Amino acid sequence: MTTSDIDSESDDGSTFEYNSASESESESYSEAVDAGETEDSTTFDVGGKSTSNAKAKWSCHTVSFLQSRRSQNAANLASLIGASDAAAALLLDRFPQRPEDIASTFFDDQEKVLRLVGIRSLHFDPVFVTALPGFECPICFANEPDDPTLALQCGHRACLSCYSRYIDQKITQEGQVRIQCLSPKCTLHIDESTIQMMVNPDIYSKYSDLVIKHHISENPSLRFCPSPKGCDLVIEYRIPTSLAKELSPLVTCDCGHSFCFGCSLPDHRPAPCPVVKLWLKKCKDDSETANWIHANTKDCPKCDSAIEKNGGCNHIHCRKCNYHFCWVCMGEFLGYDKHSCALWKEVEIDNSTTDAKAHARQALKRYMHYFTRYQNHHLSATLDLALSAKIETAMHALQETSHLSWIDVQFLNTAKHTLVASRSILQWTYCLAFYLKPGDLATFLFEDNQQDLEAAVEALSALLERDFMEVDKIPDLKKQILDKSVYVMQRQDKLLECTVQDLEEGRLTWDSVVGPLR
Repeated sequence: MTTSDIDSESDDGSTFEYNSASESESESYSEAVDAGETEDSTTFDVGGKSTSNAKAKWSCHTVSFLQSRRSQNAANLASLIGASDAAAALLLDRFPQRPEDIASTFFDDQEKVLRLVGIRSLHFDPVFVTALPGFECPICFANEPDDPTLALQCGHRACLSCYSRYIDQKITQEGQVRIQCLSPKCTLHIDESTIQMMVNPDIYSKYSDLVIKHHISENPSLRFCPSPKGCDLVIEYRIPTSLAKELSPLVTCDCGHSFCFGCSLPDHRPAPCPVVKLWLKKCKDDSETANWIHANTKDCPKCDSAIEKNGGCNHIHCRKCNYHFCWVCMGEFLGYDKHSCALWKEVEIDNSTTDAKAHARQALKRYMHYFTRYQNHHLSATLDLALSAKIETAMHALQETSHLSWIDVQFLNTAKHTLVASRSILQWTYCLAFYLKPGDLATFLFEDNQQDLEAAVEALSALLERDFMEVDKIPDLKKQILDKSVYVMQRQDKLLECTVQDLEEGRLTWDSVVGPLR
């Protein structure tokens, strides 16, 4: 199964969004993220666009807004530590925190911070292009007396032409943001003002785009919207990265696309991101095929070749060594009238081989149990979405044949979205359950909540498949659908709430293949 197979109509899923972190945890972390302003980032809007959701812990920004914010943060940091804006910008990209926190880190160990950033001081000496008679460029070996040359603070000099080509290549061909001195062993970084001086405006514009994209990708509180339709907006969510991957918070971009902030995949609550990654790989690769072969093949008793039984007859003929044997007892087959394995015979059994095959069969059965149900809810959600045309027709018909208005018949549309969202959650509960340690109390409670939601979802699905043309039954049917929709939402919220709490408090125990999530 590919990641595209997990897409579902859940853009309205934020209705069921659970807030994974406590208020105190979110507030303490918000002080360590880029800018660290109040949740309503529009108060900081110095360019571009930014919106925030008063109920959610995320904000939606344009790239131009983040560029302006980065510039202002660089200026703030520069004034705090007495640095140039160019040096402050490098510090911001290396440490995606508030200017005040970066300043504190810097004053604790200035030499270490400068070394990590790749600069030698807080100020870049002005770079002058000069001609040095007698100088030979170490790159092209040109030594014309009028050739312009350039050197950084490190003193490594080259002709202007070579330096410009070097920076041009780093930007256009390699997509580099942190460009170092062209001397192979030098770690000094070239500041933005020098790069701007060395390349043409088009290349510098591309470099500026690379810089802000790097700034966004390196900041754990920022994510580009991964909408398949294409979107340039950026979501900012104030939650620690490890917690985001464990609790899979659902965010919704201003474009309407909802996704998991932890991994950028479509909504996969309540399964944590690392578990989803393992599951998708397991569903996609060929390891399960190998398991199937192990469980459904036997080795020839004579030459040990693996043989697959592809028919009902138990007479097996090994094509490799021409040996005939019985699939049931593994004894030599001498003919249908001469062979019988109904009588019990004491034979020596290779316990290690038997156990391995039994374990393989059991593991395959267990995997197929969870995968079948996982896939079934995905397919059911697709079929539920196919009800859209039928529901819309029914909504129009109800208006014509009853006193119900368009608003009155919206309960059908709401029920459909509730159903699809719950199918998605149920789908991923089977992914999560596959990796849970069986027998634990928390696992038992999780499966109990899962069964309750599943039963409610199937009941709601059955109601939506009813005939809406019998006008006299509409009031009762509407009440049933409304009641069941509310109950489904309650069970859904309960499952998510309990799962999040058990994940946060470590009550859910994972199979050894998963390991710690944080």
